[in-house]
Amino acid sequence: MKRINLLFLSLIVLCQLLSAQELQKSKYLNPTKQIHDFGIVKQIDGPVNYVFELQNNSQLEVVIYDVVPECSCTEPTWSEDKILPGAKTEISVGFKADHYPGVFEKKISVYSSLDTFELMIKGKVLPKPLTQIEKAYPYTIGGLRFKNCLLYTSDAADEED
Repeated sequence: MKRINLLFLSLIVLCQLLSAQELQKSKYLNPTKQIHDFGIVKQIDGPVNYVFELQNNSQLEVVIYDVVPECSCTEPTWSEDKILPGAKTEISVGFKADHYPGVFEKKISVYSSLDTFELMIKGKVLPKPLTQIEKAYPYTIGGLRFKNCLLYTSDAADEED
């Protein structure tokens, strides 16, 4: 009986986790694309940008009040003008690929006068290749490079005194 209860509880937790991964959709502003995959991006190429197009499918005017990214590595821009019924608008989302190597998946929450929904960008940023000096001296303290990171041990501190 305990196995069945444990299995049932595990199934409920798994369902909750899977349902939490879905993006909130808008009833009124329909994006042509809700998720954009940049694919593989090189860090040395700098920031990347994508423009989401939205269409007002309601009978009311809609205003986008705020667009909030998941973190500061993502920068959205949008128009705060009224979107008339049937009209289109754009939300431009930039990702600072030059600062954040690795895999990324960022949600952007959009708050409008009628509802709230989410957009997403994702991809993988390939790190820039290391220079010969960065390979030879991989650790930095301030503007200086060192071969090992064991500079400030208790022995080194005793010798300075």
